[in-house]
Formats: sequence, C-alpha cells, structure tokens
Amino acid sequence: MNYCYLHFKVFPEFIRAALLVTDERTKTLEFRITSKIILDDLQKIIYGESLKDFLFVEKIGKELIDSAQVDFGTCFVKEKDLLNLRDKIDKPVFLLQKYDEFKARDKFSIKLQSANTKFEPIMIRFLAKDEDDMGKFIKIFQESFKYSNIMEPFERIERAIEFLNLQEENV
Repeated sequence: MNYCYLHFKVFPEFIRAALLVTDERTKTLEFRITSKIILDDLQKIIYGESLKDFLFVEKIGKELIDSAQVDFGTCFVKEKDLLNLRDKIDKPVFLLQKYDEFKARDKFSIKLQSANTKFEPIMIRFLAKDEDDMGKFIKIFQESFKYSNIMEPFERIERAIEFLNLQEENV
C-alpha cells in the first residue's frame, strides 16, 4: 500500500503545501508542491477561525490529493485540523505525532512502536469512521515501521519546500 503525506509550511508572508506519495518503505513515488499562497488581510478577516479548515482542507489539501497521479491507500498528516480531509476524500486520513507518554490517549488513538526499537514511538490518531479498519491498517503500518521511520517523509517535505523557496529567491 502506498502512503500519501500532506504537509503545510506557513511563512510570515505566504503558505506553501506539498504532497509526497511513497511506498510502504517510504520510497518516493510522487511529489507535488503548490506555488506560494499569499493571503491578504481581508481574507484572514472574512474567514476568521474557519480559514484553516477552508484553506488547508477544502482548497489546498483536497486539490493536491486530487492531483496525485500515483494511487495511495492512506493519507498521513501532522496537523489535527487536517483530519477533516477524511470528509472530502474516500481514503482514511491519519494524524501522526511523536508519542508523548504524558498526553492522554482516547479510543481514536493508537501507539505504534517500532518492532526493533530503531525508531521513536509514534501516536496515530484517526476518525470514528475508520475505527473498524484500524486492525488492518495497524498491521500494515507496523510492518512498514520495522524498516522505515514513517514520520521522516514530513521532514523531506519541509526541506523540499525550504529548498524551492531558496531557489526562487536566488532567481
């Protein structure tokens, strides 16, 4: 099963988002990135608290996912608000976070630990509509986590966004 990673980087003047599709061992299969998205003050005022949901989920996130040429089985995100993408796409969306033993867990979160303890444990959060399928997904994720740090592709996306911004500044 291929994984889709969706991540945003917010700069003072603009936002940029990228999508990375990988195989189960996090080998890159496809990469897509937005151009700089500049929000004016009026948009920030008009959308208010719903800006993140509208912009990140309905506009940018959904459009990036729809543009993917390589099929994937699940989507990973790092921001809780992006779990709402699940209502816009027909694939499960999982929030990946570094595991914190002091953070409360609920029935919609699972700790995933690398079998060989090579990688730091992570917390996977999901929505209620995916609860019945979690057993199947955890087995797949656990197998991937033996060989690859499934959080690491987010770092690649961050570095790629920064690299492209530097390239554009130097032109």
